[in-house]
Amino acid sequence: GKPLNLRLSGAQHAYRKGKSTETALHEVISAVEKSLHVKEYSLIAFLDIEGAFNNVIPGAITEALTDLGVDRHLVMLIDQLLTCRTVTSSMGSSTQSRYVNRGTPQGGVLSPLLWNIAVNKILCDLEGEGCKVVAYADDVAIIFSGKFPQTLCELMTAKLARLSEWTKSRGLGINPSKTELVLFTNKYKIPPLNPPILNGCRLSFSDSASYLGLVIDKKLSWNLSIKDRVKKATIALYTCKKAIGLKWGMNPRIVQWIYLAIVRPILLYGVTVWWTALSKGTITKQLSKVQRTAALSISGALSTTPTDALNAILCLQSPELAGKEQAEMAAIRLRDSDQWVSQRTGHASILNGNNIVPAKTDYCVPREYTDTPFETIIPHRNDWLEGPPGPKEAIQIFTDGSKLDNKVGGGIYSELLNISYSFRLPDHCSVFQAEVIAIKEALSCLQELTPEATYINIYSDSQAAIKSLNAITTSSATVANCRKSLHEMAYQFVISLIWVPGHQDIEGNCIADELARAGTTIPLLNDKEDIRMPMATCKLRIKEHFKKLTNDRWQTVPLCRITRQTWPNINRKRTDELCKLSRSRCSSVIRSLTGHWLIGTHANRLGAPYNDFCRSCRDEDEEETVEHLFCSCPALSRRRLQYLGSPFLNDISDMSTISPRRIAGFIRASGWDNG
Repeated sequence: GKPLNLRLSGAQHAYRKGKSTETALHEVISAVEKSLHVKEYSLIAFLDIEGAFNNVIPGAITEALTDLGVDRHLVMLIDQLLTCRTVTSSMGSSTQSRYVNRGTPQGGVLSPLLWNIAVNKILCDLEGEGCKVVAYADDVAIIFSGKFPQTLCELMTAKLARLSEWTKSRGLGINPSKTELVLFTNKYKIPPLNPPILNGCRLSFSDSASYLGLVIDKKLSWNLSIKDRVKKATIALYTCKKAIGLKWGMNPRIVQWIYLAIVRPILLYGVTVWWTALSKGTITKQLSKVQRTAALSISGALSTTPTDALNAILCLQSPELAGKEQAEMAAIRLRDSDQWVSQRTGHASILNGNNIVPAKTDYCVPREYTDTPFETIIPHRNDWLEGPPGPKEAIQIFTDGSKLDNKVGGGIYSELLNISYSFRLPDHCSVFQAEVIAIKEALSCLQELTPEATYINIYSDSQAAIKSLNAITTSSATVANCRKSLHEMAYQFVISLIWVPGHQDIEGNCIADELARAGTTIPLLNDKEDIRMPMATCKLRIKEHFKKLTNDRWQTVPLCRITRQTWPNINRKRTDELCKLSRSRCSSVIRSLTGHWLIGTHANRLGAPYNDFCRSCRDEDEEETVEHLFCSCPALSRRRLQYLGSPFLNDISDMSTISPRRIAGFIRASGWDNG
């Protein structure tokens, strides 16, 4: 029969491969956006099944296992696991033990699956008759959409009664006071309604509801959710900020990592479904405020430093672009794992008309393999000194893949079978794909020639290709197709995939390498045009696209006169070098690069102590400025030559080619580092 995972309801998104909170939120928000687009109502009850893991009776689990056709011996074993448990509590010299006859083992690896099995039948029963159900563990959303809100309320009452009856029979419950009922509509005038009833209590309508970490309001404006995201991200940021001072604490590199790896994911959580709100200025302003606080913590810059300058120097995308990039990547992954339903409007339209993203990538729903009817061998290099490894009487086939000048090809060679074959792949393919497809092409040649032999040795110089074909799971369509061919040919031959060290003058490998190189120069045949782009390449394209957008925005910023000269382009390598400096040195460099420094006129504006003239050359006609310090102060010409490579600079734009470490050294040597 079908694997157990395929017999479970598609409404359950927790603890299942390929599903997550993203897929659950996508289904809920898609249903709401669709109804709002056609000017209908969506009524959703967001509820929590109380005591799901702690109180569910074992009989409910064993009954569900039996309904799914699980072997009765396994059902009995699980029943014993659930009913023959004891818990012991000790205090001082007193010890008490009790049998546990409810719930699933806390922290047990089987517990999540058992809950999914227990709740499966009711999820299947609730769906249908215009009802859509989305569940994540014990969090359930029951959705009705239509033109008549009172009818939706009556239908909802019936479904809630069915769910309440099921929970009571399983030792569980639903608390009406914790159930949130939201009527989604863009209409201002809503007719008087009698809300649905749950457990004898009439529910009340709410303007918003919390579901899987997001606050979803009835008009999908996302204002409340953004405020909640900002609050949580700010708390996380300030918790870390307690360990950071201007000249002490974690170095800028670690603080930058904290923001990118911890704070920003909190800030942009669920952006796949709310990225459309990023076009609102009020939303982006709130998100940018958090990022600005983080940028000041990383850099130690003055509070007057422009946000655009800090983002450019620290290589931080604006929250708007970072959110859209994250949403696009998530949408592609969900689409290619069959968890995405595209729409003309709303969040599910993000991939519509996107020329950067291909219609399909090489990513697929992860596939599992329980048997491997072929052998894989990764010998030591020295083993090749005694001749090719593997069965000696086997037919030897050498395969290889190559990428030259952004063109991809592969080659197959077998002296015994008289095969000398080159092929071309689409330019978006990777060398890994070429290596795997070369093995598949070798199998195709075997199928056509049907040699009278038992043993086949296929040699490849790609350990990655061989190991991926031997793995128990794969999410690559290229690997899955090659694996399918291997399984089919294993009925006719005893196949061994063997690694051959490259560039070791092994004749067969050298010829296959030449054929692969030749394959990059020949025309692309029709049967290879449909080979898909790797997911990694697709993500790289998206990253490069948003990187270009970020850089283009920086080029058109009307302000930041000094920073646009000292840091004209966003440069990740230069940023990394800057963040490796100590906090005090990084702070001094950023203040000099932006001109927001406690010297001269700027210090005067802030009411800070300052010098009327240059502290180094003592020229009363020379004001302390960034230009004077780095370009023309005669008293610092030797220091400038020593650290910056020239006694004088033409203008401050020359600083754009000087490393932050050398700039920091010059500032310290000049004695201006107290600004």
